[in-house]
Amino acid sequence: MYHTREFSTETQNWGESEGLTFDANYCPLFPIATFQQTGRLANRISSYANFIALQWIYGYQLYLDEDFKNYIQSIFKNVTFPTFPINHCKIKNWYTVNHDKDFQDFPLFLKKSNACMMANRGVDKHSCLPAAFGRILNIHMSTGHNAPRWEILAENLSGLKKHHLQFTDEIMEVVRQVLERVAAHNGSTLVGVHVRRTDYVEFRQKHTGLDPVNETYFQAAMQFYRDKYPDTIFLVVSDDIGWCKEKITGQDVFHVEDGSPGSDLAIMSSCHHSIIDYGCYGVWEGSLGRGGGSHS
Repeated sequence: MYHTREFSTETQNWGESEGLTFDANYCPLFPIATFQQTGRLANRISSYANFIALQWIYGYQLYLDEDFKNYIQSIFKNVTFPTFPINHCKIKNWYTVNHDKDFQDFPLFLKKSNACMMANRGVDKHSCLPAAFGRILNIHMSTGHNAPRWEILAENLSGLKKHHLQFTDEIMEVVRQVLERVAAHNGSTLVGVHVRRTDYVEFRQKHTGLDPVNETYFQAAMQFYRDKYPDTIFLVVSDDIGWCKEKITGQDVFHVEDGSPGSDLAIMSSCHHSIIDYGCYGVWEGSLGRGGGSHS
């Protein structure tokens, strides 16, 4: 006995409705993909966005870990993907991604199946999956951080922002309050400044032998915007706001205190321009933002 269930178009390509077939135990009879949450907020957003893009392009049904779904729902609206309550299902043909580099190579692995789909429009997209793994190929990203994979995200970013990467009302209320306070400074060009220090200082020194960027870097970047936009106001967010209040100062500088990683990201994304140092966080600040320039 088999069952077919219709998921909303928000869990497929938008505008496309697709029947998904399950066996008698409601185990999926179609390719699925899932991942373990790992890293900090930006790495988790990267995993989320990458796997949504995989579903939209190749037809995988994204299943979310329940803890991850609870977490990402505190950041974004419209987290419509099902959770992974299918431990009773004997899922076979797993393609396990053990590190970020493996995921980077994975879209190349799928190029042949993508060419098949382009050449055979209208056929069952699952039939174009690599034959070496059988008709069903399931993906599981297990360890290692994840970065945005632009080879699959670039053409899907506008859809991701429209459907799944909209900040929650609670976070946007924090943004509204911050911008309301900043408005008193009479500046109309907002430049977000993100300073990452706590975990990355030691990591950078250990793995690259380099010291973290210092205040000179930020001051030079800020001067660039002051020269270009005399009405600039800088909104500084950081995991070490105390360092910023000592090193990054000025009458046009507003330090955002008591924020969360999610609200800080939304504040940066609400600015016209941004100054970032390193890490995926800065990348997503620019990608989710208004489309202005980034200085890094």
